[in-house]
Amino acid sequence: MGDGIEALQPCFAALIDLALAVCVGALLLRAFLPERVLMRVLRMALAAMAAGLSGSLWAGTASMSGAQDAAVWQAMPVVLMQTSFGHAALVASVAWCVLVAAFALRRRFVSWGGAAWCALATVCVARAATGHAMDAGWGSYAIWIHALHIAAGAAWAGTVLLAAGVAQSWRNWAVPQRLDVARKISQSATLALVLVAASGAVNTWRVLGEAGVSLGDPYTALLAAKLCCVGLALCMGAYNRWRVMPLLMEKGAARRFAGVLLIEGVVLLAAMLLAARLGATMPPM
Repeated sequence: MGDGIEALQPCFAALIDLALAVCVGALLLRAFLPERVLMRVLRMALAAMAAGLSGSLWAGTASMSGAQDAAVWQAMPVVLMQTSFGHAALVASVAWCVLVAAFALRRRFVSWGGAAWCALATVCVARAATGHAMDAGWGSYAIWIHALHIAAGAAWAGTVLLAAGVAQSWRNWAVPQRLDVARKISQSATLALVLVAASGAVNTWRVLGEAGVSLGDPYTALLAAKLCCVGLALCMGAYNRWRVMPLLMEKGAARRFAGVLLIEGVVLLAAMLLAARLGATMPPM
């Protein structure tokens, strides 16, 4: 059962990261999304996040306690109260509840967006606390740098994935509206890329600085694969920004732009899966 749980943990982590990215992307692009589409996307993302959080807690409890079947649920209160992993799970669960409330009450409270952003930031911190950064303890710079890395990656992947999903309808939009959305995507992705690169460099130095780099090590191999995916996504984004975006006024350019966005989104999904696996892999000592 242990091997199966080890395989499940990064899967649940990746599901949380994907749901987080969709929520962040939806908030960044909400001015351009129809209300019906926005709420359908958010409902699906929140359901996926709930499934990921629940599955991650179950798998983590089973892994730490060695319990099986019904005994996992009996061990869960101890994990929640007495371990840093359990504390992070509680924080993420409370943040999820705030997200649900913010979206449900969005028509009654003008500041619902601020509450949603705070909740998403809290989820990022909780996710960071379930990885290697937690070795330095709550409140350490490692937690905050890794949380920034997760948030920036979510912003990049979320805007790209959502834009790719709605770009097929761009042919029905006015040209200025197309250009506004494309600029918003480009600006968000550029800022996110800078933050991803900076926080990722600090993370790599913190984890591998003393141990050194060994290509035969599983952690280093996964990190190299993730960097390749990020580099490829960067190339796709640059191509869209400098070659396709200036042509959005022409017929057929929107479909081309959407196609490149879709490829970039798939590559970023692969990077997120590798990042989730990295969080469950022991770095070199």
